[in-house]
Amino acid sequence: MEGAHEAGIDRTRYFIFPHPIDILIAKLNRLDDRDLRAFQVVLAKTGHPTEAELIAELQMAVDLFRPAFDEERGHDLADNCRRLWPILYGRELNPRAEIIAPALAKRKAGYGEPTRDHKQELRDALRTG
Repeated sequence: MEGAHEAGIDRTRYFIFPHPIDILIAKLNRLDDRDLRAFQVVLAKTGHPTEAELIAELQMAVDLFRPAFDEERGHDLADNCRRLWPILYGRELNPRAEIIAPALAKRKAGYGEPTRDHKQELRDALRTG
């Protein structure tokens, strides 16, 4: 899937149209009846997002699954995914196992192993210092 689209009016004015999947992910946070209908309409008209595409996009936006602070009016994105999946893709979804855990594993793998044992360096410094 492509990203946002820009359309210029002239050299100084242009519009940026967000990609539909970005709009849908924003709607997933609330997922009321009209948001659910938006998913159904976009999928029916374009064939996208496929299940794999939506999972991949949600994995890239995994921080959206973090709970809100007490002062914020939060929505449960994982619960909304569980509600959406049977309607859109005809199967149950385990967001923790299929979105969150794989995304965090990819993130952790991307960090790689530390090049040095910093804890051991501190212990050594304490002994010699």
